[in-house]
Amino acid sequence: MTTTNKTTAMPATPPHRGGGWEGVFFSLEEFTYSATAQARYIENVPSAEAVRNLELLTENVLDPIREAWDGPIIVNSGYRCPELNKAVGGAQYSYHMKGMAADIRPKNGLVYKLYELIVYLFSTGQLGITECYIDRKRGYIHIAYDIEGFNTWPFIDPL
Repeated sequence: MTTTNKTTAMPATPPHRGGGWEGVFFSLEEFTYSATAQARYIENVPSAEAVRNLELLTENVLDPIREAWDGPIIVNSGYRCPELNKAVGGAQYSYHMKGMAADIRPKNGLVYKLYELIVYLFSTGQLGITECYIDRKRGYIHIAYDIEGFNTWPFIDPL
């Protein structure tokens, strides 16, 4: 008789409230992980509503972008609890605190090419988004999805 001894490691982020999901290309853990939260002992745990918003953001925006991009996309920042949002200098009413935004970058570093693709997908009716811009200093794209309101042209940066 053979017995298996399983050991489990502690997750990098605390378990979330309200159930979880796995997207086609992204996971909840990618949206809740934060080196700042770990360093400052901040519990970055989304509510069930924020988890649902992250799921909608992923299904309706990030997964379609990732599929069209055909290469890995990294989530720099996703959900932020209010304490973490303040610690990183986020906007007072940030979409990140509601689970409606992500800061992303392509693994290959071609941020402007990814931004052009997002503009194309939006302008051809393949994406509905609320806001989108490039943080040139930090090298990522901020993208938000609020089902209650899309902008007719949510892009802050010109191409």
